Order: sequence, then C-alpha cells, then structure tokens
Amino acid sequence: MLSVFVCEDDKIQREKLEKIIRNVIMIEELEMEFTLSTGDIKELLELVKKLEPIGLYFLDIDLQQELNGIELASEIRKYDTFGKIVFLTSHTELMPLAFQYRVEALDYIIKSEEEAMRLRVYECMKLASERHKDDRFKNKHMITIKIGNQLRTFKVEDILFIETSTKPHRLVLNLINEQIEYYGNIKDVEKYGFNLTRCHRSFVVNKDNVSKINKNTLEVEMNDGSIIYASTRGIKKLH
Repeated sequence: MLSVFVCEDDKIQREKLEKIIRNVIMIEELEMEFTLSTGDIKELLELVKKLEPIGLYFLDIDLQQELNGIELASEIRKYDTFGKIVFLTSHTELMPLAFQYRVEALDYIIKSEEEAMRLRVYECMKLASERHKDDRFKNKHMITIKIGNQLRTFKVEDILFIETSTKPHRLVLNLINEQIEYYGNIKDVEKYGFNLTRCHRSFVVNKDNVSKINKNTLEVEMNDGSIIYASTRGIKKLH
C-alpha cells in the first residue's frame, strides 16, 4: 500500500489538496493510505525516517523553509528509494532544479484553478498506483537494506552470502562484484526469504549461488570460488 504525504506551507492550498486526495482514494478505491498533511518539513522527514515507507509525495517546490521542495525530495530519497514524487508550483522557473538533484519526479503540477488541479492530481494518483503494482512485481526478487543513511536495493541473484563482521553489530554483504559493510543482525537476514539460508551462526548463504558442498570439511564453495563454512546442522539445509 502506498502512503500519501503532502507538504505545503500554504494552509488553504494544503487543505484543498488533502480534500482532493482523500476523495480520489475513496472513489477509486486505491490501495493508498493518507498518512500526513503538513506544512513542516521536519515533521515530514521525521515520519519518513521512522516509517521508511513506499510513499506518494505531493511537495510544494517553493517552501519558505530551510529546504525547498526539491531539496526536501532529495532528503526523502535517502529513506524511500521507490517513492513517487509530485511537485506543485506556481514558479515554473524552479522546475529545472529537479533535474540537478536527480529526484526522478513523477510529475509537475502548476497551481491553477481547482478543477484543473484536481484532474492532474487524479491522473498522478492513478499512475502512481499502477507503477507501484508494477514495482512490486519487478522487485519481488530484490531486497532493500539500509546502508548508512540510505536505503539500497539489491538483486537476490547478485548476493553470494552475508556474514558477521569482525566489528560488533555489523554485517558484510558479499555480492558478485562488491563487498558492503553495514549495521545489522545476522538473525534478521534469513527473514528476507528467497533462498537465503542460515548455514552457520556467522553466515547466511544464497543457495542459488553455491557451486560445491563438502560434507566432510563443512566447506561451502560459492560460484565465485570463495569458501565459507557451515555447521553440521546448517549444511543439511543446503541440500
């Protein structure tokens, strides 16, 4: 389900937009939840950091705060990789800034008379709903991990194994062409499902990328030639 957020510091505009959005969700029976309508960028960012949602964001470009709408969108992208962003503006000259920040906006709506704005919002919401369904299908074999302050998405097929780091409370994600260290707990990794299997207290292995298993030495060779170890009980899970 998409979470819908509005950030507009003009109270009248914000209330109009909220009414339009709620009506579209109800009439079209969209898989969306109206989560927040605010004029405060801090309130929005705090909630996005807390929820880490997949959202649809309606942002006023010309926010009279420490961040404008485009800078706000750039911050949102750190926590919501797949979110859909719609900018609202009375200042078309600001629109090129969105390309500089590479926030991949779904649309730009010029603030105008209410009926024209209603139609554009409706079209954006329908499009966001359709793309969200497509994303869920395309990304069903992908996992998203928080690396530092950013969410990064990886194809499961690119994961060899995940192991505990020598540093406390850290894991090492071993990909086909890359190693990434991040904060995490090995107990949580197997919950991703797919063929990610806990074979040792220190290792979760992608069974699809195992090339050889030695039951005598408890060694597991990966497709890239790297060797990890399994426990006596864990090696049975790899067959």
